[in-house]
Amino acid sequence: MGGFVNVLMAHNMKQILHLMRHAETAVDKKVPASDWLLTEDGLHQAESLASASIFDAVDCIFSSTECKALQTARPFADRLGIEILRYSELKELDRGKEILSDKEYLLFVEWTLNESIAVPGWESREHALNRFQAGLERIMNKGGFKEGLLISHGLVLSMHFADLLGVDDVFSRWQRLGFCAWGTIQDNAVIKDIV
Repeated sequence: MGGFVNVLMAHNMKQILHLMRHAETAVDKKVPASDWLLTEDGLHQAESLASASIFDAVDCIFSSTECKALQTARPFADRLGIEILRYSELKELDRGKEILSDKEYLLFVEWTLNESIAVPGWESREHALNRFQAGLERIMNKGGFKEGLLISHGLVLSMHFADLLGVDDVFSRWQRLGFCAWGTIQDNAVIKDIV
């Protein structure tokens, strides 16, 4: 986190950034999770939240390149008349292509988030967090916004907020994280927690 903090402190820290998890997704175990799309309810969640006045001051939208994040960002972009800036660094922790039972999946997520155990075929916690924070650093370096909205994914957002808050039990935070949950950071401090 040191490099991330130092770079952010060197820039204009008046910027506010809302970080949001994508809306509800349709689980399709025949394709990788990175290719999943929003459910009808998820599309309605995103549209409803986009119509709320709380995000009226957003002047820049950033998104993961995954479809479910872009689908969540689209109603905000349409309503505010803002282009979606896509960053591959904001993608979810890569969990490979192996089909797992729900029990296996939860166990592997817990190992990855809390124990930093290397799960074969999965991206490591450290790599995913460093990648995500490098993307965030690139966004902050670019500047050009006062209030931004960033749409990403549950695991990487849970890791990032836990890192900022100095929390060890990332798995429990991830389990409490709802679809379209959002938090806010400014001056590298958490103004509104995501959970």
